[in-house]
Amino acid sequence: MPDIPWRSGAGHENREYTVNGSPLVGEVKKTIYSIPGNSGQSLYAITDIHSDGYYWSLVSSLKNDLTSENNFTVTYTTELKVTEGSEKELNANLGLEFKGLSVGIGASTKTFSQTETTDSKTYTEQITVPPGTSAYLYQKVYRFRTWMWFINDAFAELSRVGGHNNYSPTHVDGYVEIQAMEWFASPTELDGSATISTDNITSQITYKWTRKFQNTSQKCQEYLTSHGATIPSS
Repeated sequence: MPDIPWRSGAGHENREYTVNGSPLVGEVKKTIYSIPGNSGQSLYAITDIHSDGYYWSLVSSLKNDLTSENNFTVTYTTELKVTEGSEKELNANLGLEFKGLSVGIGASTKTFSQTETTDSKTYTEQITVPPGTSAYLYQKVYRFRTWMWFINDAFAELSRVGGHNNYSPTHVDGYVEIQAMEWFASPTELDGSATISTDNITSQITYKWTRKFQNTSQKCQEYLTSHGATIPSS
């Protein structure tokens, strides 16, 4: 807990902070399968991570009716939740994509830890509330939209996987909230919203072109179909 529980300044005046558009702030490439040999092939998943800002979630409201200071014990939990797209098997381990990710948002850079992404942890803190006052405990919750797309390494080339009879990418959508290890106490309830900026990145992933889904390798088609990817149709 901070030495001084009351905190003000940039990023703490409003309940919600949004960003303009849906900027790309992270990109993670992982191998789904790789078959060696002259006729080998691979399938890669690329997860684009787009910031949707953050908000302050009310953890607890405390009121001290005494004429002296009162100490309260509060708890909060850090974890990552897939709030949309959790039914998709390919989103099952999204926390791995965020572990160690650094995102520049507002006036600071946040690097997500293991207990904020792949694990969950509950913390206990003590806060002193002055006599005759209230305290509102808030935890920072980051919001992200994820968009997973795929590259098929087959036929001696790297091709983005398209849709049935079209070139719209096969993909998996998701929405993530990260309850961060960041919190503060306010003497008043927060409300209102504001807009903040992010440190955007440019995609570094390269491929030759997009293949229609039916023109990718048979194994690629079978894998993405069986794992519930969204395959656009004409």
